[in-house]
Amino acid sequence: MGPSLVGISGRTVELTTGQKLVRGHDYLHESVIDPDAKVVKGYQAGSMPRTSVTADQLHELSEFIESLK
Repeated sequence: MGPSLVGISGRTVELTTGQKLVRGHDYLHESVIDPDAKVVKGYQAGSMPRTSVTADQLHELSEFIESLK
């Protein structure tokens, strides 16, 4: 089971590289397609599989996650 997705969009997080970024639309898209591209500190790379989704599915999923307040 993964972490709650409620309120993750728009939050600033620190990555395992030490870089900080705001979880926005582009980050969500990239994380669905390539979960290990930017790993949040406290999580391990390789724990989520890569996915193959259509552009429409990716857009709908991102909008859903961004709507969770």
